[in-house]
Amino acid sequence: DWQWFPNPARERVRVVFGGQLSGVVRMQVVDMTGRVLRERPVRSRETEFAVGDWAAGVYTVVLRGADRVSYRKLVVQ
Repeated sequence: DWQWFPNPARERVRVVFGGQLSGVVRMQVVDMTGRVLRERPVRSRETEFAVGDWAAGVYTVVLRGADRVSYRKLVVQ
């Protein structure tokens, strides 16, 4: 399981992963048009990224693991 905060966000978002990460996990942030704004491998239980220069709106955070894909909404103000 994972969570992120703050949501809604203005400057930065921190993503925290519960439990052990198994295999290769990739994180993507996608805007409403489907454009990938961020894509990176997840190497630790916490990661952070800047959103201060993004347009206000709703984005999708996607986590892809070996056997699972998880989607969450992120609001940027």
